[in-house]
Amino acid sequence: MTGNPKDVRTPATGVADVVQLRLNPLSGRRLSVPAMRARLDELITTWQAREALAQPACDALYELVAAAEGKERGRLLALKRAVFNGKDPRPADLLEPLPEEVTRWAGAQRAHRAAADAVEALSGRTAEEERTILLETLRDDDFRASLALVAPGVYSAVQRYLAGDGLEQRDRKSERGIFQYLSRAMLRTSPLSRFTATGLFAWGEDGLPMDGADEGARRGDSRVSVDRALFSYVCGGLVEPAEAGTLVKRHPTVVAENNRLVYSRPEGDKVRMLSTPLTRPLHALLSLTLTGAREATELGAEIAARLGVPEDKGMAVVRGALRVGILIPLPPVDDQAVDIVAEATEVLGDRHPRAAAEFAALDRALKTVATGSVDDRVAALEDVQSVESRLIQLSGRPARLQVHEDLALLPGRVDASRHRKALGDLAAMLELRSVFDRQHDVRAMLVACAVDLLGSGFDVRLVDVAEDLVTMFYRRENALDDSTLADLGPADGSLAALYKVREDVLTELVKDVCRHTGAEETNLDPARFAGLSAQLPERFRRIPSAYGVLVQPAGDRLVVNDIYPGHGMTYTRFLAQDQADGGRATASLRDRLTGLYGPAVREDHGLHDANINHHVRVLDETVTPQQWAGIRLVHDPEADELFLADAGGQRVVIVPLGMKWPELLPEPLRIASWLFDTGRLVTDVVHLAHQRTGLGLSTTAYPRVTFGDVVMHRRRWYYGTDLPLAGESRAEHLVRLTEWRARHGVPEQVMAKTPATDTDLSDLDERAGQISYMRKRLQDKPQYLDLASLTAARVMPRLLERRNETYFEEALPAVRDGRNAFEWVVEFDRAPFGTFSADRKDRP
Repeated sequence: MTGNPKDVRTPATGVADVVQLRLNPLSGRRLSVPAMRARLDELITTWQAREALAQPACDALYELVAAAEGKERGRLLALKRAVFNGKDPRPADLLEPLPEEVTRWAGAQRAHRAAADAVEALSGRTAEEERTILLETLRDDDFRASLALVAPGVYSAVQRYLAGDGLEQRDRKSERGIFQYLSRAMLRTSPLSRFTATGLFAWGEDGLPMDGADEGARRGDSRVSVDRALFSYVCGGLVEPAEAGTLVKRHPTVVAENNRLVYSRPEGDKVRMLSTPLTRPLHALLSLTLTGAREATELGAEIAARLGVPEDKGMAVVRGALRVGILIPLPPVDDQAVDIVAEATEVLGDRHPRAAAEFAALDRALKTVATGSVDDRVAALEDVQSVESRLIQLSGRPARLQVHEDLALLPGRVDASRHRKALGDLAAMLELRSVFDRQHDVRAMLVACAVDLLGSGFDVRLVDVAEDLVTMFYRRENALDDSTLADLGPADGSLAALYKVREDVLTELVKDVCRHTGAEETNLDPARFAGLSAQLPERFRRIPSAYGVLVQPAGDRLVVNDIYPGHGMTYTRFLAQDQADGGRATASLRDRLTGLYGPAVREDHGLHDANINHHVRVLDETVTPQQWAGIRLVHDPEADELFLADAGGQRVVIVPLGMKWPELLPEPLRIASWLFDTGRLVTDVVHLAHQRTGLGLSTTAYPRVTFGDVVMHRRRWYYGTDLPLAGESRAEHLVRLTEWRARHGVPEQVMAKTPATDTDLSDLDERAGQISYMRKRLQDKPQYLDLASLTAARVMPRLLERRNETYFEEALPAVRDGRNAFEWVVEFDRAPFGTFSADRKDRP
């Protein structure tokens, strides 16, 4: 093989020159009211004063009990129980004389009871004020416009609630669902409809400060489109398979299992499940269509070549697969076109005038969705559904024409002056966190799998072995534990060495967290972990790395929300709007990719049945589905590593630049991503500490974990059976909840979260596994709670019971009235054998 790109470049290391801003247009507004928060502060103060006096009072009573007899002893024991449990003692038990410690406690208890009564007295007015706040917030146009698009059922409930002023019994029952949706939406920073606006920024000292993005970002247009994959599928029914140059692809439901091929086929108003034996010709067909649509005659010729038969025999396989529905024709429409409806009109309009009329109606409806009022949007979405029904009748392919919306921010500049130290600490933190990247495990195990499957030094077509290799890898990954490390990794023992480094680091980190259980904060010194990646075996340091770190400013600090693979995974979908608004993010990403991987880097520009993979072309060189058939997987026995080569023997790097999770990509592209990409970094030190301490059923508090000026983990509380989930009244429940907060140091504003757990990624190969995973993600989405709110306290038990294992995390930054939630995605690149740095790439 020739042209190893490692030999012809010196990749740049540092912070990427493009930063993504994700801003929530819904202004923050707390549901709790200031007057009630003041009463709850008094309640906490009096609770703390009483608790400080409880032990001395118990000690004094203990001495009296020891010397007392009969009824006097009973009276003193009852009083001691009241002190111990924080309850009002019976007046008869407070007979003088009492020890001074008990008298002071009794005074503190009366003050606390008065504070609790004040909460009760204010609760009625507070409930109405909170309902007013809820109604006012629900009238936000962006919020209602988003609901109309992505949650029409919730939108209808909101409209009824607003129309009835929240007084109808039926609509009051809807409050929990409405509250849940609104509170999630208020802090949402992941792009979806108008819940989040997104823009791409460049660094510059004349730009807006990182912590002032919500006050300086400029709003752009709403970009509305139809789901490209679904629209293309429906339009495919308008194409006759006999037409010259017909594109064909697998039916979306095709699955190979137990030596049979299973798929569904619509027949009238019904859908039939069909299966057929997985023959050698069908296996060849499936392998050659793994990576996308193929031209029919070209596919037939390649099948014939694989089988060693005449071309007409290969075409017979294609025609047979089309006839029974294993393959489906597609329109010659570029599903990556910026305006796919206009593209379809141009390509199909002359041949299908009825379809052209529907395309025009769809285009008008989408424009109204983007620019009309909320009421106009609702009507236009109904028009889309009507167009959908008529197109399905014309094409015979049932599919929902889902509408997507992206809200743009205009390109701008951002000043990092205040957070320059935090960015340096963020780079140092990546040195620590990247040690736990699952992609290290994947690359090591994949080599061992491939050698065991194909033998050392192999050179094979990737599409021929990709499915078997992926299946074998997942099976071994599920079997990986301490006892199998040596057997399932490469012969050099690097996998076991990697796990040894990880365990040593985790042991130190977990001990640090456990030592500070109950404390507010523990700080990890970045110098302790400097150069940590250099301890890894060479195998894991020879690949360049890129990560996108999602952060929110909090004072001089940056709070980490998540860490994703780099090179634009979170923003490629928005490159077209950046170009239209005069930005240069596409050129920047192109320069970074060639800097990291050299001139042999190639882009897979396929949609792969996922609208979030839509993006403008970034690299000059792409890999088409036809070219994928010639890509080879090669084993270098000297380095014991895998690489890809094109049909001419040139070593290449192929990168997916869409936003779809790599584990859901076709197997050849998945392997290409495994070989060269990074993964999401999910190691949760605090949760590991909680698991290893084996604590009991009471609430356990863990400190905020900082890394210099970076908050790596927020403060956290794993609540126990002592969390009050009910009370005799709403006010009494709020009092008990506030006392629980006082006992454990829980702030008013928290997020309810579920620990990230290892997903059986092999399940995601199956449609049922994907559906189950997405349902769990939806069920366990972070939920904001204002624990000083009567409404939040009332709905909290139902919200928690529907989740899996849950903990509370401080809302940092918290909701601030009149301010918007936002986060930045800052990307870092690291050269092979290098270290992450906060050096800026826009500076010499």
